[in-house]
Amino acid sequence: MTSVRELLRVGPAVDLKDIDPSSTPGLPGRKITGKDSKSWAREQLALIGGQLTVKQEMLYAGAKAGDNRRLLLVLQAMDCGGKDGTVKKVAGAMNPLGLHIVSFGPPTEEEREHDFLWRIRRALPPTGLVGVFNRSQYEDVLIARVESLVPETAWRARYGQINGFERELADNGFALVKVMLHISYDEQRERLLERLTDPTKHWKYDPADVDARARWADYQGPTATR
Repeated sequence: MTSVRELLRVGPAVDLKDIDPSSTPGLPGRKITGKDSKSWAREQLALIGGQLTVKQEMLYAGAKAGDNRRLLLVLQAMDCGGKDGTVKKVAGAMNPLGLHIVSFGPPTEEEREHDFLWRIRRALPPTGLVGVFNRSQYEDVLIARVESLVPETAWRARYGQINGFERELADNGFALVKVMLHISYDEQRERLLERLTDPTKHWKYDPADVDARARWADYQGPTATR
């Protein structure tokens, strides 16, 4: 039986247009469970929450004994893709004292004065902690490319710089788990409307999300791998 890890692993060439955003690789279907995949996933998360806490404590204890291992979960998605919800539900299953969560927005004036990886390096979790990046260095080859924030020569060079940076992390005790949360154009519309109609979600609405939505196709190309 193929593991979920292998089912979700990105191959050498991926085009997001060829992937069904509603698919649930490795999860039993409604006919088997009698419930939708979200309900089933919530039950499974509740079951493994204790295991996550134990593993987290082992990671922290190892750091106290001199082990330099760290875990970094990197979340990327289009606007409304579920990054915040993933942090809340998955990271929420662990002890918050052992978490290092960072959300990346547009670079500040200080950050723009440095190399694009400068702010990423500063945000790396200490040894023994589980780090979570809500957006990441990939914004610098996505938004920067689509919105023409830097010359083409600059964003093209960043691909190699990011690969080198991640190899450096792996060589220094980091386990990187990189997750792309994929939603459809129609699903994003529903979630944006929900932010307008649900008072508890008004704070999430940003007019810039609508501007980015108008360039959906432009963003899908750079997000795919070649």
